[in-house]
Amino acid sequence: SIASKDTTSAVQGPMVLLSPDEFKNPSSFLRVYGDPLAAAAQRCGGGQPESHQDGNWRCEQCNNVNYPRRQRCHKCSAVRGASGDAIVLQYCLRVYDMLQKGKVID
Repeated sequence: SIASKDTTSAVQGPMVLLSPDEFKNPSSFLRVYGDPLAAAAQRCGGGQPESHQDGNWRCEQCNNVNYPRRQRCHKCSAVRGASGDAIVLQYCLRVYDMLQKGKVID
């Protein structure tokens, strides 16, 4: 038998990258591919999320600001509304573009 020095490259293929538009909910895109901008923010000290920044959305019921990965408000459990969906989708498209270009947030 022939032994390969690098067995992992044969097993790992290129990651298939789907557009956020192909997901029923844009938060699902972040669950599959990760949220590199949130990870970068946490390394920089994190803090309270700001509305419209990096996909954060404001709850229409209680005005709590939620991270884009949330489909329901963290405070009152209300379902994210259409305006929140639009904010998260735009953010996911930005992350998608970064992933396509091979950019990684440090």
